[in-house]
Amino acid sequence: MKVPLIVGFLALLFLLVADGVMTNQTFAQLQRDQRRITDLQAERLELEARLLLYADAETGQQGFIVTGDEKFLEPYEAARAQLNAGGLRLKAVLGSDRRLAAMDAEIRALGEQRMRELDVLIQQRRSSDVTAIATRVQDGEGQRIMDEIRRVAAEIDHQKVGEVKRVLAEAEQTKKWAGIFSIGSDLVLGAALAALFFFSRAHLRERDAAKNALSQSLAAERVAHSEAALANKLKDEFLALVSHELRTPLNAMLGWTSLLKEGADDAAELTEGLETIDRNARAQARLVDDLLDVSRIVSGKLRLVIAEVDLRGIVASVIDTLRPAAMARGVAVKFHAIRETADVLGDSDRLQQVVWNLLSNAIKFTPRGGQVTLSLERTDSRVGLEVADSGAGIRADFLPRIFDRFSQGDSSTTRGHSGLGLGLAISRHLVEMHGGSIDVRSDGEGKGATFRIEIPVVAVKELKEQMAQHPDEPTSISTAPPVGTDARVEGRRVLAVDDQQDSLTVTNRVLTRAGAEVRTATSAAEALSILSDWLPDIIVSDIGMPGQDGYTFIRAVRALPRLGISCVPAVALSAFARESDRKAAIDAGFDDHLAKPVEAVVLLQKVAELLART
Repeated sequence: MKVPLIVGFLALLFLLVADGVMTNQTFAQLQRDQRRITDLQAERLELEARLLLYADAETGQQGFIVTGDEKFLEPYEAARAQLNAGGLRLKAVLGSDRRLAAMDAEIRALGEQRMRELDVLIQQRRSSDVTAIATRVQDGEGQRIMDEIRRVAAEIDHQKVGEVKRVLAEAEQTKKWAGIFSIGSDLVLGAALAALFFFSRAHLRERDAAKNALSQSLAAERVAHSEAALANKLKDEFLALVSHELRTPLNAMLGWTSLLKEGADDAAELTEGLETIDRNARAQARLVDDLLDVSRIVSGKLRLVIAEVDLRGIVASVIDTLRPAAMARGVAVKFHAIRETADVLGDSDRLQQVVWNLLSNAIKFTPRGGQVTLSLERTDSRVGLEVADSGAGIRADFLPRIFDRFSQGDSSTTRGHSGLGLGLAISRHLVEMHGGSIDVRSDGEGKGATFRIEIPVVAVKELKEQMAQHPDEPTSISTAPPVGTDARVEGRRVLAVDDQQDSLTVTNRVLTRAGAEVRTATSAAEALSILSDWLPDIIVSDIGMPGQDGYTFIRAVRALPRLGISCVPAVALSAFARESDRKAAIDAGFDDHLAKPVEAVVLLQKVAELLART
């Protein structure tokens, strides 16, 4: 396609150049013809003017002869002067034509002869020789000379008129051939342009197709690159989140293990420590179970143990289990159950897991004084369960993603609730495996949310024969061996800040046993309030806290105008354990960073090290 286009453009260019050359030559020839006609007209006018000058000279001479008045010689003298100059101009004009130049020389000779004749008559008049004047006039020589001059001038004028006609004929011929060539070149140019138009359209279509294909390829590559970058970012965020959620309960367990190994002060402290370890171990076990469930879902290895189960009994059991947690948070739980049976074919443990996820989320996101309502009903061949709360609600832009894995409404370091964002994703998969559906509705933030699941009564009966029963593998929880410490910070003031009460209690106990005077705060605002009238020797602060995170808190501390407080050493104690988290803590104003879980001896050593610098 490119070769015909190039050849066509070259041919078109050649035609345009040829047409331009021909037009230029035609124009130049017409200009030359015009100048020639102008010159011929000038020659004719010059001859005519010369004849008039001879007549003017003769008229002036005759007036002087008759009257003898010298005034009549003025036209004669003026004509004589102009004849001399005009003769030079006419000679220059006719110089290119020998024949016409000879005729011009003849006219000039006759004119000079006539002028001498007039001079003689003038001299005779001045001498009053009337007889001689009469003799010369009667002789008729002057008239004969003028007739000869007129004859030669007429012949020259005839030649000039003929030449003007010849030049005009040549110009007409040139114009005719120029018009013919112009029409022909226009036709050829039109055909060439039409051919180039069709070739160009085909070429442009091919180029546009190639361009579109390239654009689509580049767009696909950009999308793939963006998706890969997003996946990589989500992976990093997920690993940081998992690290944080697993390290947080480990920190409390490891701290209490170290304290109890050294010996509890009394039975109450022993009971508190064991309860804390048990609570955090169970929380960590649930996190691990969620991760294993997600792995089984992705790999397609999650299996159901199908049996006939009472969904009403499952819901009541979950409510009994979580009621203490709801009461501790000041949240009322109500259950409206149907009277008839709510038997379905399903996996009792997995259905209990779904209900537990929905109810625990509702309690977690409902503020003190709020209410969670569970409603169980049966419609035709389906059993429906609604879990409605009066809590934080869900943003409209987050609703479509609420069942995605690792999806959280707030994943920043200032979020107010912990978790991996897996519960709802697992619940949706489990409900769908039972042949059911799950959806959510919310009017927006602060207006609560309602989750609804529907399970067919016999929709999964055929799965009973297809799925083998595989009990879950036991999950083992191990902790690092407790280590004693010799580091002492006796008599030093320590401000400990952590929104996790268990972690804060362990930090308090470790530092208090080392002899430090410890004050605790569960938020950045509370810590800043303590700093307004109490100056610590060191600050130990968490990073991920609701409202204001540790970064914002330490920046506020460094900006306080109170003398000495901006120089107080501070260590970040956080479950965010990446190197980038450590650098962010140092950049924000912390002097050092410790990753949870941290052993008591390491914490004491780091506190002692920072205190030694002051």
